Amino acid sequence: METDSKKLISVKDQHLWAKGCPVYIRKVYVYKEEDGSYCLRCEYDSCSEEKVSEFTCSCGIYDMYGRNVQTIEGLTVKDGEASIRGVPEISYAVLNVTEVSGVWKDINSETCEIREPDVVWDSGSLHEALRKAAGKDSRLKYHPRKAAGAWICACGHLNLEKNTKCSGCGTDIRVIFSDSMEDTGSPGSQKNDTEAKTGKSDTVLKDFSDKNRSMLRLVLLSASALILIAAAVILIAVIGVPEFRYMNAVSEYNSGKYQQAAEEFEKLGNYKNSGTMLEKSLRYVYAGMTGLDTDPDGLYITTTEKEPWYGISEDGTLDFKRDKFEGNTLSVPHVIDGIVVRQLSKSCFINCDFESVELPETVTILGEQSFMNCRELKLLKTGTRLSEIGPRTFVNCSSLESFTIPDSVTAMGPRVFNNCTSLRSVYVGKGISELPPYAFSNCAALEEISISGDLTHISEYAFEGCGSLEKVIFPHYSHDIMIDEGNDAFTGNLG
Repeated sequence: METDSKKLISVKDQHLWAKGCPVYIRKVYVYKEEDGSYCLRCEYDSCSEEKVSEFTCSCGIYDMYGRNVQTIEGLTVKDGEASIRGVPEISYAVLNVTEVSGVWKDINSETCEIREPDVVWDSGSLHEALRKAAGKDSRLKYHPRKAAGAWICACGHLNLEKNTKCSGCGTDIRVIFSDSMEDTGSPGSQKNDTEAKTGKSDTVLKDFSDKNRSMLRLVLLSASALILIAAAVILIAVIGVPEFRYMNAVSEYNSGKYQQAAEEFEKLGNYKNSGTMLEKSLRYVYAGMTGLDTDPDGLYITTTEKEPWYGISEDGTLDFKRDKFEGNTLSVPHVIDGIVVRQLSKSCFINCDFESVELPETVTILGEQSFMNCRELKLLKTGTRLSEIGPRTFVNCSSLESFTIPDSVTAMGPRVFNNCTSLRSVYVGKGISELPPYAFSNCAALEEISISGDLTHISEYAFEGCGSLEKVIFPHYSHDIMIDEGNDAFTGNLG
């Protein structure tokens, strides 16, 4: 749950269980505190009959590309929570239980994959009424799963095999794995039961004539048949149809048809784990839309309802509402409202007081004046797909000290770094062949610039007011480059 002091970063499902471990972790939530530390919360099953409230685990930290950037050993989780500090930016985390004090310790334990039961029957009043209406011939069964050294209740809870009752819902294991909801007994007992019923019926009907007896039997048989038909119709409508659609949606998901699966799971609403499966399906859909070769779980996905400071147009242009956001760091999502973020709008972050901003790999264009007057900005992380930096993008970013223009950028607008008074070093990528007018004008602290591409033209006053420029690294320098007026600070440092 997101609070005033915590921001939800990610939710990660886990399906692996260390055999014999009295704890099975289902989900891991990552929150970021205002002080920059992280809070982990996890949903877990206590697999033994005694509830486990504290355990030790190793924590794998992953970035937005699905790479394991750090592993923390000996992390204590108490009442489902743990705090970590001094780690890199976290996209999601994976917890592996290593010890439950005095009970269990991981010594190269094997792991197995845990999945939901095949069929989870509702044991509520409706099914109980159907069972009674249908009589002893009813075969309403649970279909749970067994794992090595454990069993999974029909409620979905994981239990050690020594448990006689589910530690989640309390159901007896003998009921879970019985052939039916009610023991029908041996063939002999069924026969005796039938004989007893027949005798009782003969006693009740002994005063009726043969005709009346036949009529009564016919009425009773007809009534029983109607009850069974009604029960079957209700059973099919309530359980059969959703179950068929659910199994079809699972098949679509397993076949990689994620869009079709998402549509089916959305229609199923709260049936079984359709909500979780809908989220998983959509992650694969969005991963395909981004074109990134990354783990779908590493995508940052949000909505404007959840994060109202964002706006997004159908073509993927991002807008930002600074009056609705608090904080000095920002990580922009990959997907907002089901639309991939492709570019920043004109004046997107103008006058914001961010110290650092991280853009997703999907962003290819920084719109005109997108960071203008961001006087506190010290760090901007861009992706390797960035292709265009618009006019006046970083004007008056007076705290920016260095910047790398990726090799993927092929176009820059005029005055892109105008008046960045603290800018000391710049790397210009291989894709730039022309520096626009006033590109670095009034960058009074600029000392070093490295131009790795085959530059052909330096426009007028690109380096006007760069009085501190001392070093120009220019491996492809040619005297055939056209250098317009107002660039004495640059030409005076060429080798």
